[in-house]
Amino acid sequence: MGEGIHVSQTGYIRDLLRQHGVEEKPGNLTVPCTREWLQDEDSDEEEKTADEGLVRLAQKATGELLWLSTRSRPELAHPVACMASRSTRNPAKTLEIAKRVMNYLARTAEYGLHYVIDFEETMLTVYSDASYAPGGGRSFGCIMAQLHGMPICWKASKQPIVTLSVAEAELYEAVSAVQLGLGVGAMLSELGEKPVIHLKIDNAAAQGLASEAPGSWKTRHLRLRARFLRQEVAGQRLTMSHVPGSLQKADLGTKSFDVPKFKSLLELWKIVPFGHDVLKNTGARAELKDDLPLDTSFELYFVVLISGERAENAVMSELRKRVKEADYYFDEIYGNTD
Repeated sequence: MGEGIHVSQTGYIRDLLRQHGVEEKPGNLTVPCTREWLQDEDSDEEEKTADEGLVRLAQKATGELLWLSTRSRPELAHPVACMASRSTRNPAKTLEIAKRVMNYLARTAEYGLHYVIDFEETMLTVYSDASYAPGGGRSFGCIMAQLHGMPICWKASKQPIVTLSVAEAELYEAVSAVQLGLGVGAMLSELGEKPVIHLKIDNAAAQGLASEAPGSWKTRHLRLRARFLRQEVAGQRLTMSHVPGSLQKADLGTKSFDVPKFKSLLELWKIVPFGHDVLKNTGARAELKDDLPLDTSFELYFVVLISGERAENAVMSELRKRVKEADYYFDEIYGNTD
């Protein structure tokens, strides 16, 4: 793992710990929050009015951790999503979850995403997974997209509708994952790339519903939902494959785990601490703080230069266009004075 880039927010985490009076204490890996604190029973009862001060504190804590979970710490996506769903109706529990996540961060302040390009992986791959009705109501899902094995975007949240089976919950997330992939693909098309999305799903039933195989009338409503996936496959914009549960990266954002399973998911995502294990043979940290040498980063400066020239040319072209338009309208109104 000597190659690649390590992306972390260690400075922000340490500042957050200081603000909350939590001492940094590196140690054995734990989970951000245990399952009993994240379980939430869905209820149709009216929400009770919570203390406004507690609600503000809960929303502040959620926002602080949301910044981490969406940038460099995807393993926090599930507990943060649980915090967001409770911040107004049960702020006290939200603050308890935040306290446990802070203790986890105190042990893992230097953890972050390690990016190493893997050309053996397809250019654009999306993963989807769902935890079926953990609270007896709506299911919890997670999707992620990666470029050549490197995660670039992810989302974990409760599904907006109540699904009636595991297959339906998985199918809903699969559709969401492909939509995410189409968004990433649109950005890649601006760079001249036209990748085919590869969907990896660990539920055989949901994968079967998205295929052209005939099915029972009992699953007709699910096949209507899967028609979008079949359309993308027919248009050669999407391929699908089954992935074992042990290799399902999206599982990270669906629920809480025991430590061994959690550790294996971190390894899949390459969420590791900054140190000699990650940046082997790179020497001391001081080497990483040296000024960027011009001779070894010519490509970077060249790209910046070209981008700057293109931007300048675009601005000048637009200015010339506006000047011509102004001259035209002036002549139309006042006549040509030449």
